Amino acid sequence: MKGSNDPDELDAPLIELTAADVVNLNGRGITYRTCKIRKFAYPERTLEIIPWKSTYDNTHRPKDPFHDFDTSFHYVADQPHPHRFPVGTMDQREVSEYQKNPNKWFKSDYLSYYTDWSQMFVSHYEDKRDYFVFYTASGEMTSMSRWFDESVQSFDDTDINVAKIVSSIWKRVHPPSYYYFRQKKIDASPDPVQHGYNTLPFRKMKLLFDDLPQSFSIMKKRVISIIAGNGVHFICYLVVNFGAHFKDGKATDKESSFIANLDSDGGGEEMNPFVQWLLAVIYELEVWVAKFLNTPLHASIESPSLATIGRKCKNQVQNENHRVCSIPISHDTQAPSQTDSCNCGIFSLLNNRAAYLADLNHHVNWSKVRDVDSLSALVVRPFWELPTKRTKRKQYEARLAERITKFRTNFCILMWEQSKGSLPFSPIETVTDQIDGQLGSDNQELVYPDKTSAGMFSTQLQHKELCSAKESQRTRLQRGLLRTKSAGMTYEERQKYFKAQRTERDENVRLASQPEHDAKMKRKKADCQWKESSETIQAYYRKDKKLMKREKEEVVRLLEKKFPVIKTTGEMVGNPVGQISHLKYFPSKMRDFTAKEKQVRRKNGQPTTGYQMHSSAYYQGLTYKKGTQHMVDELNIIWVRDCFEEPFLTLVKNIGKEETQKDVELKHRKWIPVPIGDSYNREVSSDLVVDVRVHYQQGDVKTCLFRSLASAFHHLGQKQTGNVLASFAKKYCNLPAGEQLKAAIKMVKNHEKVYKKVDYWKKEAVIARQDCLGQPNDNPKLFVLRGVDGGVHHAISVVGQFIFDSNLRQCLTLSKASLDWCCNCDGGFSKLHTVIQFRK
Repeated sequence: MKGSNDPDELDAPLIELTAADVVNLNGRGITYRTCKIRKFAYPERTLEIIPWKSTYDNTHRPKDPFHDFDTSFHYVADQPHPHRFPVGTMDQREVSEYQKNPNKWFKSDYLSYYTDWSQMFVSHYEDKRDYFVFYTASGEMTSMSRWFDESVQSFDDTDINVAKIVSSIWKRVHPPSYYYFRQKKIDASPDPVQHGYNTLPFRKMKLLFDDLPQSFSIMKKRVISIIAGNGVHFICYLVVNFGAHFKDGKATDKESSFIANLDSDGGGEEMNPFVQWLLAVIYELEVWVAKFLNTPLHASIESPSLATIGRKCKNQVQNENHRVCSIPISHDTQAPSQTDSCNCGIFSLLNNRAAYLADLNHHVNWSKVRDVDSLSALVVRPFWELPTKRTKRKQYEARLAERITKFRTNFCILMWEQSKGSLPFSPIETVTDQIDGQLGSDNQELVYPDKTSAGMFSTQLQHKELCSAKESQRTRLQRGLLRTKSAGMTYEERQKYFKAQRTERDENVRLASQPEHDAKMKRKKADCQWKESSETIQAYYRKDKKLMKREKEEVVRLLEKKFPVIKTTGEMVGNPVGQISHLKYFPSKMRDFTAKEKQVRRKNGQPTTGYQMHSSAYYQGLTYKKGTQHMVDELNIIWVRDCFEEPFLTLVKNIGKEETQKDVELKHRKWIPVPIGDSYNREVSSDLVVDVRVHYQQGDVKTCLFRSLASAFHHLGQKQTGNVLASFAKKYCNLPAGEQLKAAIKMVKNHEKVYKKVDYWKKEAVIARQDCLGQPNDNPKLFVLRGVDGGVHHAISVVGQFIFDSNLRQCLTLSKASLDWCCNCDGGFSKLHTVIQFRK
């Protein structure tokens, strides 16, 4: 299990609630009958409400007149509170870029850093606070957003990634259950030291949160602050009385629940579904926590299916049928608005800070915040200290511009200090004079020593943001262009013009993405149909009796309907996969030692009391050889996974897990018939194969881009270049496709001595003019293929008439039939998505 991050493997050890756990947890409570979360009541606050006072001080604090960067202004503590999660380290080179370019917008990671830095002296997990802020470590919020809205074609929808996303939410909204549950899994594993959960960061953070009681509940928080971003824009959301929405009883008897959208650019709704999904996940996790804390003594503790929670909430929010979708979302029209296209992140930080200071300094009685208007009147507007916009417009704009400009300058200074490793909570006024000369106002290029940690952080940021940077910039420029073109128009004319432009843009996007959309809808429809069929099959196998002939025929019919025999998925004649007719699955479990095993352990001087035997998960197969039935025991899980489609294996695993939970004897467990079309076949017609070797194969790793290109260079005699590409294949295999392409280009430029010039074609019209398929040449070329289903997940290399596919040992001839085989999807090859040519 060393290095494994598969949730099924990590949560495989069975755990139960012991008497010691009951004492340690001490977080049990009655749950609501309808919503299944723990019952709670908002704490009664008796402290005197302190009116907002003006903090603006331009005389004595000209560089930070609003005290946005003065830690001593709000705190008396000497050291930060330990209940904080790390957010990452700044890089000096990037900080200098922000200093030079005032129009460069801050990324999600930087917003998380300021949130963490400005609130480091308090714990949001204490009941004396009504405010809770949700922020993540480097890259996590971006990963969540991209997975939810599927904004990147290569977004990762695997169980491992979805579980990782939901896990990052879990440990922030209820750390005590997160660390307690995973520690029990570590202790129950055969080798705790090598367990995937048992990492150094886990052990460090567990020590920090050990004193946090299980009774903590985010539902008790009056306001939850979330800064949501999609790479183009950031919006601060304040969720008020979130827990009250799930209480039993009439709406009039509960506190008013609502979500305030504090968008600084007109109240956009594009990120509302993402925030609803995040809140839905928080609710589902709280339901599991309530169930976990109320587990009966000596009963098995059920593992949370994090991937299932993430996908379930995503589907329900998209269909608007989750509980959280009924919480109203309103835009605060009185909140300050930005006049530029680059400082939305700063506005979001300041709106978040308004709620934080209102709670910290007791400026508001949260029970009186019942809607967006009262939130604006009691929290947002008093915090900003802006003159009345109608009567003092010039003073209003000047004060707002001063705050945003000075915030940006001071933020760069703060990041600079942090990137050097200086004290992270030094008041900004004490360091300004020291570093003004270093950052400077001139445009000279600054050169700094490359620290290892800083260099790694910079690389991670570049990899993470490069894909969305150009698109984000283009969107902002389009906004600015529309505002310029609409100058001088009346309000009605401007709105009509904007609507026409949006309609035209949306139509162009729809036409361009229609094939992918149709393919996606087709897959969703097929998944829904399979879900119903899968439930029907599982219902048959839940019966204690043997399946009747009619039921067996129905199972075979449903399986063959889902997995029909086609050219790309039919059985291979003579291949061992084709001989397997039935499968069983046995999940991992713990059992007592047999008498013989105990005897062996005693002879070896090993203890037998308090230890159990861990059985790894495995499959059994049923084959026919010369008309005789044979059982193949303990099939390799990885081999089975590569040979059969995932939906079928999920069905087999679900049936196996249910039989294990019922303690069905191994010999009485039922066989699941293998559908004829399910066996994985990449057999290729001999007419397409040519006698040219593909030197590097990818095997089970997704390294098609590097390995195919390496084989092409090896074929041309450039063995050194091929060897370098193949060597680095696994290092870059988990990066987005665009990053892999750029890494491959960089390697060729650094190591190749003949084919050093590069042509990079992405636009469809440009690729069509080159006619790479109709008029091939001997230059090595890298093709990213697009299938009819819209997928762009496979790359091949071409030299002349030879196709180098790293799934094969020999080349294919350049033809439509070969490209259909390479795409391996229903309908085959559609067009070239990206072409890179290396030439002399």
